[in-house]
Amino acid sequence: MHSFGERDVNPLIDRVDTAKSRGTHVPPLAEFSLSPRRMKYSLCWQEFRPGIECMSIPSETIRKSPTKLTYNEYVLLPDDGNRHEIIDGRHYMYAAPVPRQQAISRHIQFQLYQQIELTKLGQVIDSPIDLQLSDFDVVQPDLVVVLAGNRIITQTRILGVPDLLIEILSPSNRKHDPELKKQLYEQFAVPEYWIVDPDECVVVRFRLEETGKFGQAIEIRDAITFDGVPGGATVDLTRVW
Repeated sequence: MHSFGERDVNPLIDRVDTAKSRGTHVPPLAEFSLSPRRMKYSLCWQEFRPGIECMSIPSETIRKSPTKLTYNEYVLLPDDGNRHEIIDGRHYMYAAPVPRQQAISRHIQFQLYQQIELTKLGQVIDSPIDLQLSDFDVVQPDLVVVLAGNRIITQTRILGVPDLLIEILSPSNRKHDPELKKQLYEQFAVPEYWIVDPDECVVVRFRLEETGKFGQAIEIRDAITFDGVPGGATVDLTRVW
């Protein structure tokens, strides 16, 4: 049986580096310190060769019965420049936002900031910010709108359900975000959710209905309005792309 040790560190890091942009699910396998990265957790990807085991625990056993990460474990993940999230206790890692993704985020935030934050109706917060929906669900949306009466902003994170969440698709999150995040935000009754697609120059809007489910997806290409504030807050998408 092969135990995971120091001689496996460099190959693991190489494999991690090549997987950064894939948005791959990462099951936690063991808790120990990895030199030279000094990582608190060792993370093995499902596509690693099946012969490798961590701390003498068979990888197949781990994949059948994955341990759920909690917020307290999430904060111990390495600060490596990537975006880390846990959804239902499962760890996902994405590459840092690309320049166009950041530019689009700034343009949307600027317009919402003028209409919401400058008028003292709420706050428009950009990533990186931890949004904790439960002990097993911690994500980092690109933009979060929290209205003044929604007191969920703490000194370290947003703890609760915001009024509007905005996710911008990128090469690293395009595979998982649209459906995975939609299900998560619907589960926690987020009132409104926008998916921004830079490739198609479109925003897909979901609004929560009285049934507790998101209504039909609406594709918007010109101007999109958030009705959670008096008079609405409108984003001119022609100024975004």
